[in-house]
Amino acid sequence: MMQTDPTPYAEINQLLELLLWGIQKVLSEKLVGLYLYGSLVTGDFDNGSSDIDLIAALSSDIDDREFNHLQKMHNDFANKHKQWDDRIEVCYISVAALRTVKSHTSIVANISPGEPFHIKEARKDWLISAYGVGSVCIIIKPPVISLLPDLPGFDDTMEWNLGNPGPLL
Repeated sequence: MMQTDPTPYAEINQLLELLLWGIQKVLSEKLVGLYLYGSLVTGDFDNGSSDIDLIAALSSDIDDREFNHLQKMHNDFANKHKQWDDRIEVCYISVAALRTVKSHTSIVANISPGEPFHIKEARKDWLISAYGVGSVCIIIKPPVISLLPDLPGFDDTMEWNLGNPGPLL
């Protein structure tokens, strides 16, 4: 099912476009997929208090230079969009780590409400987020489902392809 916009909120759609642009500027082709999940997708989003939840699937783990550039990008974004400061969550995780999230601990870069951008271990407890993505997500940047873990519900995803009308893998 192809949508015109990823969410029913014009402001959020613009923020997603800016975030995607910033992430792509730093990571280029290393960013292989960007997935929106959480309240914006399940329908219980509150514009005054909810956060924006994203998973950035990468071809490999981020290096120190990329980490520093992403940290600056997130800080600049929060300074420019103060109402969204501490309300953006992005987990930068390799495709390999996504595929083995049920069985292996992986290193991810993460920014989330209450936490600065940092490196952490994605253990099995992180699987709860992955199940949330597996149940319902919107694909902001393809490729599609085959990158995500083998979890129930991935057939229910919706596709939204921002600024990249090319074929999906």
